[in-house]
Amino acid sequence: MSRSRLLCKCVKPVSILSSIFCLALLALPLSIVPASAVSTTYTAPNEGAEVFDGPGSSVQARVQDTMSGSLYSLAMDAPITAGDTLNEGSFADGIDADPNGTLTVDILNDVYRIVLNVYPNNNSLFVLGGSDDEKAAAVQSAIWHLTDGFSPDQTGLNASVIIDNYNFILSWIDGDSSNGEFPTYIEEAESSLWVESDGASTDMGTKAGPFTIHIQDSTSFVNVSVTGGTPVDVNDAPIDPAHAFHDGDQFYIFSSDAGSATITVSGEVDAPPGRIYIGDGTNNGLNLPTGVGSVTAGTGQQLFMSNSIFVGTSTIVALVTFVDPSVVVVPPVIVVPPVIVGGITVTRPVAAAAPSASGSLPATGVDSTFSLLTLGLLFIGFGGAAAFASSKLGKSVQHRVRD
Repeated sequence: MSRSRLLCKCVKPVSILSSIFCLALLALPLSIVPASAVSTTYTAPNEGAEVFDGPGSSVQARVQDTMSGSLYSLAMDAPITAGDTLNEGSFADGIDADPNGTLTVDILNDVYRIVLNVYPNNNSLFVLGGSDDEKAAAVQSAIWHLTDGFSPDQTGLNASVIIDNYNFILSWIDGDSSNGEFPTYIEEAESSLWVESDGASTDMGTKAGPFTIHIQDSTSFVNVSVTGGTPVDVNDAPIDPAHAFHDGDQFYIFSSDAGSATITVSGEVDAPPGRIYIGDGTNNGLNLPTGVGSVTAGTGQQLFMSNSIFVGTSTIVALVTFVDPSVVVVPPVIVVPPVIVGGITVTRPVAAAAPSASGSLPATGVDSTFSLLTLGLLFIGFGGAAAFASSKLGKSVQHRVRD
């Protein structure tokens, strides 16, 4: 959620305590740079078969191929066209972009369990019958059953092995261990690349950081380039732009001037099976309601979950701010709404604190929230009085899957 959106929600006419709670949320420090994404290009459907859900009604239940790997569909009626771009995302991104508005974390957890254990990953404890086409058709049908409510006909319109596979798959996620259960996972699959930060702002003439590189596959490397600053190591030595950063490596950013430095972290990395991929709808022209999803509204998108490792270029672009400590910033005055105690109205002006130097490193083009820890503590300090006043007035205040 962007800071501006959070503030809009905070100024609703609710009790003082809830307003303080909202503002306190702004004080929570963030330390993770928004993760980057592997992008790929959709090519064509592959293994699978036509599956009927009734006389004269059928779908093509197939694995979908890209330039980087293969996937299963999470949105049955959202078309995709060869040449469309697909971008890696999280479960939250997939839920946000779902054209049906019905996806949940629980549904995606079950789809993830399916994807990791049956065709094409073929866990030997969960054996499907028939050809690869029949296995793929059953897997896609089971996924669409969870995401779209699809149910294949079981009266003879479909090959019996597809129906048997479909029923087996659903029985392995039904919670009944007597007939076998897919493994469960604590967190969703990790992003291909992300950067952990100890701060997004510091004084000029000092170094910001450290920034820690995290690469999901632990074997690839990335490069770091900076404009408006200099990448340095812990000993303040400049880092060569061609330097290969591996998983766990750290860097800092130095600038002798006030202003912003732009950091670009990029490289070819592996994204694991189970990541969400969102089509940008550039070629299909599907008409979705305005505002659906996190990609361009109105252009449409298809949703997928990868069933294989994807190899592609992943890039993070982010900012760090250097401030001149000699420049005094006069903080705004925030007036807390009057508190009525024993018939006496008390109005408390509260001076807002300047932003803390610690916080998240916001990525360019991605909503992010800076830490206002001191401000949050000031408002929390008034929490007891506000809670008391709220009670007197009778007002009420209103998963990641790691394999």
